[in-house]
Amino acid sequence: MMKRFATRMQQALAPARKLSSYRRRRTDLEARTVQRQRKALVRDEKRNQHKRAEQRVDIFALAEIALPDRNFSLDGVIIDASPGGLSFRPSTQFIEDLTGEPVKLLIEGVAKNGVIRATRPNGYGVQLTRGFSTGELALLRDLSVDVEDERTAKAALLAE
Repeated sequence: MMKRFATRMQQALAPARKLSSYRRRRTDLEARTVQRQRKALVRDEKRNQHKRAEQRVDIFALAEIALPDRNFSLDGVIIDASPGGLSFRPSTQFIEDLTGEPVKLLIEGVAKNGVIRATRPNGYGVQLTRGFSTGELALLRDLSVDVEDERTAKAALLAE
């Protein structure tokens, strides 16, 4: 009687075992697909690395972009910059599609004209009509705020 019960239990559990092995195979397949996609992205990045004309520098500097055609300006932060352009993250919550709009970039001591070439979820890609000189890029790096140092300083002030 116990043997019959044991075999019936095995038969009843057999589809569940097949299902779990199916899930394992599916999970393995998904993992391999993700790995393949990552490798493809790395290969593509290496192949297209030569297409960027200048190297970008990560900075965090306060700036303002004026839109003369629309008669308003946006305050925000420059995320990265290169001699030919920069990425600007506005302080507003909503990002309006401003692709193709002429802009005037205002940073302490530096004013540059440019055009918004890309509207992204995190901000705008701006192409400068006359790029940054090496001295202006150095000034931007000097104006840049180290976010971790700022957080540490605020935490120390709050602790006192």
